[in-house]
Amino acid sequence: MRFRWVALAVAVSGCELPPTGKGDSADSGLGSHTGSTTETDPPLPDHTGAVGNDDSGDHTGVPSPVAGWRHLPLVDDVSGPDLIQHEGNSTVRGIHFTAPDQGFVATTGQHWTNGVGGAVFSVDDRQVTGVVFRGAGASPCTLSGDLTDVVGLSRTDDGYVLLSGACEQVVSHDDGATWEIVGLDFGLEATLAFGSASGRSVMVKNNGTVSETRQPLGPSANWSDLWAPYFESAPLCAWGPQSQLTPLMPQTTWMSDDTERMAYVSSGYDGPVVCVSDDGGQSFLARDVPTGTYDSPHGLLFTSDDEGIAYRGNRVRNGDNWIWRTTDGGLTWVESQLPGSLSNASVEFRHAFFAPGGRVGWIVGEKDSSPMLLKTTDRGETWVESGGDLSDVVSAAGGLRLYTGFALDEDHLWLGGEYGVLVANEAGGD
Repeated sequence: MRFRWVALAVAVSGCELPPTGKGDSADSGLGSHTGSTTETDPPLPDHTGAVGNDDSGDHTGVPSPVAGWRHLPLVDDVSGPDLIQHEGNSTVRGIHFTAPDQGFVATTGQHWTNGVGGAVFSVDDRQVTGVVFRGAGASPCTLSGDLTDVVGLSRTDDGYVLLSGACEQVVSHDDGATWEIVGLDFGLEATLAFGSASGRSVMVKNNGTVSETRQPLGPSANWSDLWAPYFESAPLCAWGPQSQLTPLMPQTTWMSDDTERMAYVSSGYDGPVVCVSDDGGQSFLARDVPTGTYDSPHGLLFTSDDEGIAYRGNRVRNGDNWIWRTTDGGLTWVESQLPGSLSNASVEFRHAFFAPGGRVGWIVGEKDSSPMLLKTTDRGETWVESGGDLSDVVSAAGGLRLYTGFALDEDHLWLGGEYGVLVANEAGGD
């Protein structure tokens, strides 16, 4: 029997059920799926199949690495008065692990959990072990009282921060043992980046504003704006930091661990630019990315103060995909080599991530309506298609689009996306 959290709301208000969201595009909002624009209650995916879940091996001591990808189903939330059925519904938007058997994932609501699916889960090396933060009824900002617009999970000097609405920061100061909302009077804009270091917290909101406080997080903290849209001192950087994509992708903005260096993607008069700050967000300078087009990058990621990538993948325009790399902090950019199989394909890049050290990295996305994983082993100079049985495992779990990824090292990876899909790999993604 399929339980629906929204059943009471539908009965009282007569509102329509949420659309599937399967057709959302990061560029236009148009998808590749045809059919009805409303969704009847879909069957739960079958998670009992053996695809990518081979647990055979030597169990006499240290567990043997598991070949291929494994699906780790989300667990449903039964802690409140109403069941919230995360499995098969909520979208995984943030992942962070400190050891192969110790991590957290963050979700936002979608499908039957639309509006109530904001949550944080604990995960070990084999399964999702529980809900450690319930967003339903926890928000001080929304009319419904439910946490919405979760777009990521960040680890700072002061602990974990859930990237969500700017006025409802969810934090943990004890390595994830407890989580709490610290209400901030900042409106409902999503948070693109958040960092804390040396007594300073910095927040980048999805309205182009960079703000800081040197006081403990909470309603009484005094925040000051360091950078806001349309500053005349840097006209080429006046349009950001801000995500123009649907669903919102926070990797349009990057912040270093010490919060002193930041960057975001934008568009200049002659083409795409990356705006870089070396003074903690007080000023930004535009650095040209000479792609020969006028299209802005969709995302960027720096692995150090010097090395980074900017990328674009537009699934509604075949072949409109590229990755450019810098080794001097964004002053100059060189185009990376992509697989020839992408030259005329419908491609979308959604999230880039690297293993510590910056040598091996991945970009998760979509190619011709199937999950895609690109991999580099030379710091981003060249990329190849990877993933092994990833597409089969995601499909068997009932998913399609992947939105986030995390690498603990060069072997242990986790990817997450819509319909509650969370998958793990112990072989570098292959």
